[in-house]
Amino acid sequence: MSGTETLLPYLKEKKNSKQKPTIIVDSREANTAAKIVKGLREKDVTIKIEHLEKGDYILSDECAVERKTVKDFV
Repeated sequence: MSGTETLLPYLKEKKNSKQKPTIIVDSREANTAAKIVKGLREKDVTIKIEHLEKGDYILSDECAVERKTVKDFV
């Protein structure tokens, strides 16, 4: 991502600080990494499944994660 792009379109402003953390997961990733999504839900994280153009997980307006496996590096 260049310095001018943002992940803000995927996020809504938090209304209070007691709100559970929310992670947006790419719909294709949710199917292939079901254990990760399940583990996050067990940690009381709100998961939203959406089709993402960039990244596999969006954590904040400035942080997206692209999950890689060993096969990705071979």
